[in-house]
Amino acid sequence: MAELIRLARYEEAIRVSAELVDEAPGTESFAQHRLARAAWLLDRGRALTFDDKDHEALLTLEQALVLEPESEVVLMWVGKTRAKIAMVLFHEGFDLHSSEEYAAATEKYTEALEMNPAHEGASRGRELASRQSQYRSEEHTLNSSHGVISYAVFCLKKKTTHTHTPSPA
Repeated sequence: MAELIRLARYEEAIRVSAELVDEAPGTESFAQHRLARAAWLLDRGRALTFDDKDHEALLTLEQALVLEPESEVVLMWVGKTRAKIAMVLFHEGFDLHSSEEYAAATEKYTEALEMNPAHEGASRGRELASRQSQYRSEEHTLNSSHGVISYAVFCLKKKTTHTHTPSPA
């Protein structure tokens, strides 16, 4: 069985291990079958992520992880795929942020952080986009409710900040 897996003949490994389970059901034959299926899922997940089908890849890799929860290779590929998805989401958030679509950017950054909680760019981006969205909302509310008065106050403030009163000598 290990030889078939080493040679990347996963479907044959699954078939042979299933036959072993049928012939002699037991702990060892079940373990061999579980290992063969996990290896096939891992291979399939890697192929999917290389084809940029990352969400499908992640689901497939997580199925392999259910079968082999201690597998360092499967854990590594789950982590890599989650990081790749987080990076794509981060860039989508950044593009939205650059277009001043702060609420949508905040959502993308949040999705990126769900995939990779340690993504510092997504964390900082979400914080900034959230503040900018809140500021824009407050500014819109203020301007809408005060209309011309807000504009007049703005003009007065601008005028007083540019007026310089000489100090007595």
